[in-house]
Amino acid sequence: MASVVFNKDMTPEAFTPTLGTENEQYNHNPEPVLKANADNASFLSEDEIEKVAFRDKGAVPVRTELVAWGEFMAGQTEIRDHQIARDRKVWIVQTYYPDGYDTKRGRMDNAFVTGIYDSETGDVLGAIYKPLPKGEKPEGVQ
Repeated sequence: MASVVFNKDMTPEAFTPTLGTENEQYNHNPEPVLKANADNASFLSEDEIEKVAFRDKGAVPVRTELVAWGEFMAGQTEIRDHQIARDRKVWIVQTYYPDGYDTKRGRMDNAFVTGIYDSETGDVLGAIYKPLPKGEKPEGVQ
């Protein structure tokens, strides 16, 4: 049977990476950059966020919902961002592009896009792009 003996000098602090100076320590658990919302008064309205989200030609609105970031993240595997507080509200806007959508990686035909927007600023926090099989439409779209 193997045994492990720890040297008293082998504390976790001894293995903490530094960022360039002896006194500047790497922060393993930084505070979120986007903190929880103070109140609902500063939220953009659904109409305001849809003007931002549906400005592309050929966009077909599917669903718009205001949720907590943590609630949205609970079912996600495509996106990870710990710079947003779990209780910060975000707009989730789903859009269908039957004629295609241009991404940084090229054109995606018959695209279903889920955009994540900050509830206060309207800034894009992320997006999920999914191509749908030819002729298929998202649920709820005629």
